[in-house]
Amino acid sequence: MLSLVKGPSQVVESPVVQVSGTHSVVRVTKGRVSALAFVRSSDPKQLKLQTLRDDDESTVESLQHSTKEQEIVPTNPEIVLIFLDRWLDVLQDYFALSTLTIEANYDIMCNLMQELVQAGAPYITDINALKEYVPFKSTWSSRILSTTNQLAKSYSAHQQVETMSNGIQRNVPWRRPNVKYTQNELFVDITERINVVLSPRHHRQKKTLLKGQYQQQQQQQQYTQELFTKMAVLEGQVDFTSHLSGVPDVVINFNLNGHRLENPSFHRCVRLDRWLNNGDTVSFIPPDGKSTLMQYTLDLDQYSSSKAHRNYGVVIPEFRQGLGVKKNEFEIGVKLNMLRNVSKVDNLKITISTETGATVKILRLSHGDLQTKSQGTFEWVFDTEMSLGTNALLRGVVELPDSNPKSKEQEDDDSVLPIPHWPKTIALDYTIKGALPSGIRVSSVKVSGLNVNPYKGVKYVTSVGDFVIR
Repeated sequence: MLSLVKGPSQVVESPVVQVSGTHSVVRVTKGRVSALAFVRSSDPKQLKLQTLRDDDESTVESLQHSTKEQEIVPTNPEIVLIFLDRWLDVLQDYFALSTLTIEANYDIMCNLMQELVQAGAPYITDINALKEYVPFKSTWSSRILSTTNQLAKSYSAHQQVETMSNGIQRNVPWRRPNVKYTQNELFVDITERINVVLSPRHHRQKKTLLKGQYQQQQQQQQYTQELFTKMAVLEGQVDFTSHLSGVPDVVINFNLNGHRLENPSFHRCVRLDRWLNNGDTVSFIPPDGKSTLMQYTLDLDQYSSSKAHRNYGVVIPEFRQGLGVKKNEFEIGVKLNMLRNVSKVDNLKITISTETGATVKILRLSHGDLQTKSQGTFEWVFDTEMSLGTNALLRGVVELPDSNPKSKEQEDDDSVLPIPHWPKTIALDYTIKGALPSGIRVSSVKVSGLNVNPYKGVKYVTSVGDFVIR
């Protein structure tokens, strides 16, 4: 975006929004692509992006043009992105991101913006708190009556102190007061995304060559290949759905399977001291409805190669090239290893990217079908559900259009080797339900403060972010 905004051939347009005397949002359009930038400059022709790495001198220098009477408050530029993300969550919860629903409830939109933003800064972004101040009803009359009643209740509820069953009194601003359910239940959903970048490493086999065989052996060199890891990261997220009455207290114990979660992020309802003392226990008063309780990242590069591979999931790719008589063939293998509590892999597909205009000639295909998606992009599609223990194989040749076609005798001459071409990238995509690649599981879920025993559900989902061989 920086090169697009500051490019010499680009003409900067007028600021879209003048945030302050020193900050503005500008737009640069190139064809059908528009770039928006939050910049620190009163003159849009002298752009400098506001970043998190600005030092104190540049910050002070940039604010010299501000009014002396105005108090300078340092702000984090990421707050804009976080606010937009929360705003989309609110629109999804209230209107399901439907254009027609939003247009039909413009008054609700105005009320939401009044609560979301106060004095030009984010104010209330918690969905449960917003629902108390801006309820969403189906009819206009009931909307006015309920809004008046709810505002009065919400004001008193946020001022009062909730009394827990164990005698401890706490303010619970993220939870609606007087929540009641006929059927009490909770759900814990843990999702992990696999991000792995692999690259083939070639080892030439050393052979003793006799005199006169050197040229022939040079044309028929054989290689053994393996994939080594360039980058491997697991992104985890714990979502909690609460349909519990009153003000319950929940404790979740995790089995981390030998992992150490470095710097996880939590919902503000989580008691951080409990996590810091134990490292595997999350204690909290849950918000009503669905919320993201916790997010974490596992950097698999810190592990040994064998341990890191165990956390790549059940789908293990293989890649070999330089095969066949003419050494221009490649082979992609996929192994679906067995895993406890998992019986199948959903929506498995492999995307093969080559040079533009190239085609992939199939020599052997054990499972699925190879489809052409666009120029230079092919998709190896499998059944919707694939059983574990399956070994799939695709062998082929990447062919480019030849401007100088060869004769039949030249094509049959094995002594003349063609210039080989290989896939540029091979990307995997699939979903698994029932287990996580890291092996993390929920050991127990304990709920106090309820007169009934609630229903508890736990679900594990594995998805793929970027699983690429290149």
